[in-house]
Parts: sequence; C-alpha cells; structure tokens
Amino acid sequence: MVKLVRRGTRGRSLAVAGLLASTMLCASYGAAGAADAAGDKVKFGWNAAFSVTLAHIAFGQELGFFKDERIDLEIVQIQGAFAVLQQILSGGLDTGYVALEAGPITKQRSGGTSPIKFIYNYTRETIWEIAVPEKSDIKSIKDLKGKRIATGSMASGNVPVTKAILAAVGMSPDDVSFQVTGQGAPAFRALQTGNVDALNLYDTQHATLEAMGFPLRRLSFPKEFTNMPSHGFPVTNATLAEKRDVLGRFGRAWSKSIVACKAAIENCIHAYWKRFPDLAPRPGDESERMRVETIVLKARLDKLTAFKPGAQHLLGSFSAEDWQTVAHNLKASGQIESDKGPFDDLYSSDLVAEFNRFDVSQVEAKAKGK
Repeated sequence: MVKLVRRGTRGRSLAVAGLLASTMLCASYGAAGAADAAGDKVKFGWNAAFSVTLAHIAFGQELGFFKDERIDLEIVQIQGAFAVLQQILSGGLDTGYVALEAGPITKQRSGGTSPIKFIYNYTRETIWEIAVPEKSDIKSIKDLKGKRIATGSMASGNVPVTKAILAAVGMSPDDVSFQVTGQGAPAFRALQTGNVDALNLYDTQHATLEAMGFPLRRLSFPKEFTNMPSHGFPVTNATLAEKRDVLGRFGRAWSKSIVACKAAIENCIHAYWKRFPDLAPRPGDESERMRVETIVLKARLDKLTAFKPGAQHLLGSFSAEDWQTVAHNLKASGQIESDKGPFDDLYSSDLVAEFNRFDVSQVEAKAKGK
C-alpha cells in the first residue's frame, strides 16, 4: 500500500506547494503494493519538501523496478538533515538523503573514526546555486561584495559551500550579508521586491521561480566547485555489512528509476500523479502543471545524471576528489580542522557495480512504453 500524509497543501500547485511547504510530513511507499510485503524492507529518510523531484521513484514503482529487485521501500520525510542522520545512526532508518558534509563532520565529532559510509552519490552536481535576476548588474561572485543574499537558514548546507566559494575568489563571508528569508515564496518575494540581491537556495527552488515567469541567471562557480556533488545516501558500517545484498538491489532499482524518468519525463510525472491522486492537478490545470513540473524535474534530473568529462557513467559512484572538495569547503568555512585525506572511511564504492547492473537501453524503452 502507498500512503502519503500531507498538511496544508491541498489545492496548491504541487511544484510550488511541495517546494514551499514548511510543515513536517511523512510519505510511506510500498514498492509495488501489499503484494510485495515479502520484499526486503528498506526504510529511507527524505530531508526535503516532498515534491515532483521524487517522481522518479513513483515511476520506478509503476514500472516494477522495486518489485523486480524484491525491495519493499518506505520513504519517511523528516524535517532536517541532522534528524535523518540521527535516525540512521540509531537504526531507525537504513539510509536517507543527506548532505555529504555530514561525513567529515561526523568523523571529526566521533574522534576521527567515521561511523557511517556514503554508498550512493545521489546529486552528482551540487544542487546549491547563487541566482540573480536576469537583468541584474551582478555578473560574478566578486560582484556580490556588499550585497544581500537570501538563504533558507544559516544551518542550511549551502552556507558553508557559499563561504568556501567566497574564500576561493579572495572574499570573506563578512563581505556579503546573508539574509534568512526561508525558502520558496518569502525568498522569492524578497528578490522580486529588491529586499535581497541574490538567492542562495537550490536548483528546484530557482527553477520554480523561473517557471512562474521570473527569469534568473546563475552565477558561475570557481572551477574547483564545478561538478561537485552535494548529497548522497549514508549507511552505518553495521548496516553495510548486514544488508549488502539488499542495499545493492535497492540502489539498482533507484538507478533504473532515474534513467527511466530522464528518458520519459512526462510519463514519469503522470506516474507520480497516478500514484498520488490527491497531488494531481485539477481538471483543466494539467497542461500548466505539466509545464511547470517538467521544468522543475528536469533541473533536478540534470544534477542526478551529471558526470565529469571522461568519467564512467556509473550512477552512485564517488571519487576521492569529490571528498577532497567537500573537506576543503568545510575547512574553509571553519567546520572541520583538517581537510587532509585519505577519505576511504567516508564512502564505499563496493556496490556501484550492482547499482548499474542493468541494460540502460531496455530501461529507457520501457519508460517510453516501447
């Protein structure tokens, strides 16, 4: 059975309501319904507003990928990355959507021994962006000096990244003014009314504003921040040892879902609406909702499938360079004392081959209904 409990979003556009929601909510997905109760349970924490950005999982369920892998997937939405990580560490969750910065920080707080390993590189290119109105005279990061930047929270994962980017171009965090606006509508209004000069939110937030008719321009990051991942799926060392086969099958179903959704975005969104009819558009609104949600979903899918030039296209894969960049950012922003490697204890590549053990062309054909 698929169950979704939401508060305060009925009647609003999902692309906006999902992204702007501030309430805690919980979504439980049975991978393909009650008939799959015998599948291996994977309890996954989602630290973000529930929105069309998870449509690929609904599509994967619709296409039977989780059923084929004998995975009974439950996604629980929990407000706050720290809360998700705590649940993983305590055994309440198997894994979840967590910023990579949690790895080095947790290792330092644990006295130099990491209790978790990231097994899946999910957002292969950072979701964090700095966006300005298209006609703004701010053309580069250096032009932000003396400007006001909207951020959802000073505890948000984008803040240390932005501070590190400022340092990389010879600026100090004190050269800008971070304005906590929250996300969604309050941040959008602040930019539209000129109360802030730039948004420092994330890809789908900025895509939503553009879809609403407000063109933006993303500021280019220094080279070392290009192709930098931002989020992945960590597990405890015990979970990795005990559920290696289950996690491999879970990651393969997840990877298939991403490939399928990118191959047929409209079919993916229709599957999402079908799975959650209370979130589907009202009669007459389908065309506009499809337009908006396609823009938002494509923005996220581009991040999930970004690969560095020359790299093998293996979903879920990390490199030591990825972790070096994360550690450098944290040291530059004062959150860890050292950015020296090695980083072998922060991630595992052991299951990457399992995550990608499928025929991409067959998955794409199935997604397109061929």
